[in-house]
Amino acid sequence: MTFWSGSAVAQEKGPKQALGTEDPLQKPGANIAVQETHLAVLQEAAKVERPRSISVLSQAERYYQEGKYALAEPLYLRTLARAEETLEPGHPELAAFMSKLTRLYCALGKYAKAEALGQRALAIWEKSLGPDHPEVAIGLNNLGMIYYHQGNYQRISGFPLKRAALRRL
Repeated sequence: MTFWSGSAVAQEKGPKQALGTEDPLQKPGANIAVQETHLAVLQEAAKVERPRSISVLSQAERYYQEGKYALAEPLYLRTLARAEETLEPGHPELAAFMSKLTRLYCALGKYAKAEALGQRALAIWEKSLGPDHPEVAIGLNNLGMIYYHQGNYQRISGFPLKRAALRRL
């Protein structure tokens, strides 16, 4: 339980502004107990400042694992949108977020969306990490699962031939 988690002031203004302008740590001769308490409060408040997309992604993953796909989808979309705002278009982490949403769309039977997103993720990984990287294998697996669920076995059959270098993994 985080001390500041319910504090609207801390969430809007940040931990230092929520405490006011007076800093007991800067007062000469301040009581050591007051300084230690103040430091502990600041450290707790700083935890709130971490990117919220991490906790949103964790919740989305939990819903996905529990099979609550309808609850997971908006959280994955929010996380992907945030990643697209903050990361470069070809960043491998962006592809990782796309990959998670690809899995969800496949589970929901939204194969067209899953395939489009999966291909984008695969292209980013191939370009940024190289065709022999393990993340490329994840992208291929995602696409393979989509094609498998669609019964499109012809598209799957070419994967091992195209990606022989990944056999080393």
